[in-house]
Amino acid sequence: SGQQIAYAATASASSAKPMGNAASSLLEKAENQRRSGDLDGAASTLERAVRIESRHPLPWNRLAQIRLQQQNYSLAAELASKSNALAGSDSSLKRSNYLIIADAKRASGDAAGARVAQSRADSMR
Repeated sequence: SGQQIAYAATASASSAKPMGNAASSLLEKAENQRRSGDLDGAASTLERAVRIESRHPLPWNRLAQIRLQQQNYSLAAELASKSNALAGSDSSLKRSNYLIIADAKRASGDAAGARVAQSRADSMR
């Protein structure tokens, strides 16, 4: 598939808002789960992080990435949009979210929506 998930390696350190230790360690755990192929475990870990840090854009972005990998395209786009709503001026995180939305829309057959999201992502380079 033509997915080009931008794993916002960027966002973990560059995200302007500080994140609590509990959520940070959950994000780390989820990343290890994702790397080992346990997407369900990663999703469940990230849902806990989202509950702890619901106003922080990064857990939403990470969960959107997992949902995209699980081919849950509408949820992936929704979560990425939520992350964008919280991302403030963090353009690298926003770019990652728009790439997720573009991939999700493309995969679900919404070519026009994919183009819009892709051009938004491209404008954030």
